[in-house]
Formats: sequence, C-alpha cells, structure tokens
Amino acid sequence: MAAVMVMGCGLVSLLGIVTNVINIIVFIKQKLKDSVNISLLALAIADFLCVVSMFWMCFSCSPIFAMLELPFNAFDITYMTGTWTRLCSNRYFILHVYRTASFINAFITLERCLCIALPLKVKDIITPQRTMMINAFIFIFMIAIFSPFYYVNRLEWRLHLPKNKTLLTLVFTEDKVFVETITFPIHSVAMSVLALVCVVVCTIILIIKLNKKSKWRQENATSNSTTLDTSSRKEQKVVKMVTSISVVFIVCYTPSTVTFVMMTCYPEFSLTGKFMNTWYVVWSLTVLLETINSSINIFIYFNMSSKFKAVILSMCPKL
Repeated sequence: MAAVMVMGCGLVSLLGIVTNVINIIVFIKQKLKDSVNISLLALAIADFLCVVSMFWMCFSCSPIFAMLELPFNAFDITYMTGTWTRLCSNRYFILHVYRTASFINAFITLERCLCIALPLKVKDIITPQRTMMINAFIFIFMIAIFSPFYYVNRLEWRLHLPKNKTLLTLVFTEDKVFVETITFPIHSVAMSVLALVCVVVCTIILIIKLNKKSKWRQENATSNSTTLDTSSRKEQKVVKMVTSISVVFIVCYTPSTVTFVMMTCYPEFSLTGKFMNTWYVVWSLTVLLETINSSINIFIYFNMSSKFKAVILSMCPKL
C-alpha cells in the first residue's frame, strides 16, 4: 500500500511540477494587470510548492535515497520538509503550502463572487495592487501560523554513532508536545475548515447571482441582442471556470478537512491510535487527492479560458 501510494503521488506530483511551471509562465506572459491573473499566478506558485514538496517526499522514501552517503539524516530532513504518513503524522511543510493554496483558492472564489454581486464597485474594492498585497499577506500569514513547528523541531549538526560522522539531524525542544498540541487545532482544523467553508459559500452565491442575472437579461433583452449574447457567454464562461476550480477543490480538500476534524475529536483515529489502519488508508487517499488538486488546474484553464489557451498555443504552435 505504501509503495503504491508513494509511486502514485510521485507520478502525480511530477505531472504537477510540469503543469504549474506552464501555468506560471502563461500568467506572467498575460501580464499582471488583471487581479484574477495575479491571484491565479499566486495559486500556481503555491501549487508548485505543494507538488515539489510532495515529489521530494516520495523520492526521499525510496530505498536508493536511504542508501546514499549524504551529509544529513534522510528521515529527519524528510520530517521537516515533507514527511510520509507511514513514518509520522506531521507533514508540516506540505501542510503549510497546502493551506496557503487553499486560502488563495478561497480568495479567488470570493473575488469572483464580489464581481457578480457588486459589479460596479468591485474594481474599486479589489485593485491589482490590493490583490498582490492580499496574496502576499496569505503567504506571510501562513508562515507565521506554522512557525511554531519550526521552533520546536530543529536541524542541528550532531554526531551519528552508527556511521561515526557528524550529520545534520532533527532535534526537538522540551516544549514540542505542548506547542504542537495548541497549534494543531489552529492550522490543521480551524484554517482548513475556514478555507473550505469560504469556497463552498462563495461558490453557491456565485452560481445563484449569475443565474438570476442571466434570467433578468434574457427577460429584458433589447434589439442589441448581440451585445447581450456576448455578455452572457462571457459570464457563463466565468461561472463555469470558477465553479470547476471550486468543485475540484471541494472534492479533493473535503476528505482532508474531515480527517483533521476526526483526529481532533477522536484521538484514537490517528497513527498511534486504535484505528490506525483505517486512519492510514484514509490519510493516504487524502494526500493523493490534495496532490491531484494541485496538479490539474491547467486542464480547466485550457478548456475554459480562451486567453490562456491562446498563450499555450502560441508557445506550442504544433498543438
């Protein structure tokens, strides 16, 4: 099971590295004058960090990696930067970047919701400059939220007796258990639930508002039907694209959120608890789903954004 999950996540994360590099290049080529492109670029960067850390985690779990003569303890470095669930229940760096991506996703959905709910005011509320600041704040805020982990888990040079050499090794502070007991419900439960609820609520509002406006415009159609049809088509493309991104996010993110809530409410549902086997299967699937979520947005963009598709085709004319 572990080998299959490592291979599956490794292949998906490798695909995600390629797709997110393409996403980043395309959004930069489109120029950062539009707030949506800025947020999508930030999401692509966060997703790129997710899949890179996941690929590193899978690679570091291979037997070949463990046999290499490295100047550090492979398990300890993996614990700090990736961490596979079989080894430990805390994959903090991956969790860190996933939370960042989830809040950027929530902001994108909220932004689109405001565009439909307040079409005349949204350009004054959400400007490109403010969008950059908000996305930067999300990255910084998540670093602050997860900083206690890097305080209680440190890498130091220590003598490794079996190899009789000094290696970069993981060490824990005395207050590790106390700090992680307090911070886990915050970054793993509260933050996760908040992002998911925001996406779900904003997506529902977005769909309702767009459906109402589409019906109103159809009922009040004038002789300028061409302009109406063009506007309606653009709105439908927006709602389909945002809804698709949101639905994929909700499907892939909900199991992880539910798992964290279960771990908090029922301590036996954990790596060391009574239901450890069930936990391991569920946790492995949530890791795979999160990796898929961070890897497939390019297919949504390509099929639902004419501008994105045009840039891709200009980069690869033979397509």
